[in-house]
Formats: sequence, structure tokens, C-alpha cells
Amino acid sequence: MINAVLSGDKIISSSEEAFALFEKSCFGEKRQNKIEYPVIEALFLVSEGKLAVFSGKKQLTEEQLIKKFRKSDKKLETKLAVFSDIRKRGYIIKTALKFGGEFRIYDKGVKPGIEHAKWILYTVKENE
Repeated sequence: MINAVLSGDKIISSSEEAFALFEKSCFGEKRQNKIEYPVIEALFLVSEGKLAVFSGKKQLTEEQLIKKFRKSDKKLETKLAVFSDIRKRGYIIKTALKFGGEFRIYDKGVKPGIEHAKWILYTVKENE
């Protein structure tokens, strides 16, 4: 289990486990001597039992994290459902805000930064 801290709107870990998961499965982004997790990746890892997020000494539940971040992202649950589905299918999925989308998806076996994403994804609810 990776322990991370909530610092403002960022979820950060400097544990060896965080760096190992980054190298193996491309979760998070390396920032100097720590791994910074985008909210959606952190929520996915919490739901999978691989990440524990702390605010001070208190461990936050998945529901508490969703409630906190839903205020700034009304589509959070939709994005999490899509992210989870694609990630469980074996694709690497990363945020894509600077590319004009919500996610960028890399083909299986491709690491971000080495090759370009194959797809840009926008999420919508089924009834939209």
C-alpha cells in the first residue's frame, strides 16, 4: 500500500512503492523526489486498495476524496468510471487538459513520454 498526503489539491507520495508503481505501471508523475498523482489516478488507486491518502494523520476515504474534488470537477464520477474501465483493459491513460481533451490514451505496451498517445478522449454520460 502506498501512503500519500493531500496537500491543497495535490496528492503526493515520496515512498519507494510510489516510485516502483510509477516505473511498472505509469501511475503518477515524477516531480523531483516525489510522485504527484492526478486526482483521477489517485481515486482509481484508492478504489483498488493500492493507495491510502492522508490529511494530517487522518486517512481519507474514497467518498471523502470524491466529495472534496467534485466541487471543482462536476464530471468526476463519469471520468472515474471511464478511467477505470480503460485502465482495467490494459491501456495507459493520462490527463490531457493541455491537449484539449480530458484523457490521452496510449496503446498497450507504450509508455508516456517515449511515444505519443494514440487517442484523445472526452467523457460524456450515456444520456448526453
